[in-house]
Amino acid sequence: MSSSWPDTDIFETAEFSFDALAERFRELAFLNRALDISLIDRRQPGESRSARFRFPGGARDFVAFLDTETAAPVLTETIAFELEDPRMAGTVEVALRWCGSHEERLRSFANSRPTIGGTHELGFRDGVVAAQCVRA
Repeated sequence: MSSSWPDTDIFETAEFSFDALAERFRELAFLNRALDISLIDRRQPGESRSARFRFPGGARDFVAFLDTETAAPVLTETIAFELEDPRMAGTVEVALRWCGSHEERLRSFANSRPTIGGTHELGFRDGVVAAQCVRA
């Protein structure tokens, strides 16, 4: 019979962080519109915590969520689009909003995994700059 808990002979810890799981599940629900995730922590009897994540607006909802953590946006409208390309056998979804902060906040993902730097972010930045140059 297999256990639903991590094997402590393999993993350093078998303890889960509700907050870390909630953050990742929230992210997955933003990135996958049809996904509905429920998280329930029943480790402490009588002190259970739960959270449900479902965001039908996808990346657009993600941008709005990120803006709740910082200064008010300069433009309240979110620019968003989605493109499915059979050559890449996938879909790209983009949402952005200009805000009053001088700091760039860019989040990129590939296959629902965060990318840090790399070609996805560089390509997006280059595209935004090229679009601004054409518009100017």
